[in-house]
Amino acid sequence: MRLVVKLVFLMLTVAACGLIIIAPARKEKYFENHHRIQSGEETFYQEINLAEMENFLPRQSYVVTWAPWCPHSISLIRQMNQLLRANEKDDFILLSTSYDLEAIQRVTRNQANVKPFSKWIADGRSLGNQETDRMKNISLGLIDSVVTRSPAIYFRDSMGVYQLVTSTHFLRSLRASDEFPE
Repeated sequence: MRLVVKLVFLMLTVAACGLIIIAPARKEKYFENHHRIQSGEETFYQEINLAEMENFLPRQSYVVTWAPWCPHSISLIRQMNQLLRANEKDDFILLSTSYDLEAIQRVTRNQANVKPFSKWIADGRSLGNQETDRMKNISLGLIDSVVTRSPAIYFRDSMGVYQLVTSTHFLRSLRASDEFPE
C-alpha cells in the first residue's frame, strides 16, 4: 500500500513539475492585443473593469471568468451553448482573463449563443498585466478573497453581494427558466 501511495505521489509531482515548465511557454499577448483594442483596430472585443461591469449587468446575475487555454473553461462554454439554444438568457457575462484574441475566437467561433458575451476581456489597466493578476484582482473585487482557478463563476444576488458558485450550480440555473438560487 505504501508503495502505491509513493508511486502516486511521484507521478503527481512529475506532472506538476511538467505543468510548471510548460506554463511559461504560453505567451500572454497582453501588450500587443491591448493596443489593438485601444486603437480601435479590433472592434469585436472590449475591455471592461469591475465598475463598468457592475453597471452593465442586471441585479441578479453571474460573472464567469474563463481562459481560452483552459479545457474546463472550453467545456463549460460548450455546455452553456447547448443549454442556451433553448433558453435565451442575458443575466451573465463571460469575462476572459486572457488577451489571446485568436484563442478566444477559436473557442467561441462555433458557439453562436455565447459569442455576443465572449467579447469582454478583463481590463489590464485596472486589473493587472499578468493573467494571474487579473484572476486574483477580479476575485478580490467581487468576493474579497483570492481565486486563481479557471473558470471561476460568481453569482450576484438581489442585494448586490457576490458569492463563488460551482459550474454545476451555474449550468442548473441556465436550465431553469427565470429562477435564481436562494
